[in-house]
Amino acid sequence: MPFIQITIGEGHDEACKRELLTSVSRVASEVTGTPEAAFRV
Repeated sequence: MPFIQITIGEGHDEACKRELLTSVSRVASEVTGTPEAAFRV
């Protein structure tokens, strides 16, 4: 299971964080060929 850890500074709302996580998971899946559901973010 791939593991991605992101540290982000204060001042970002939940919608921004959710979009970041969704986008990173999608791109990592595309690049590695690993199903998106297999990522733990």
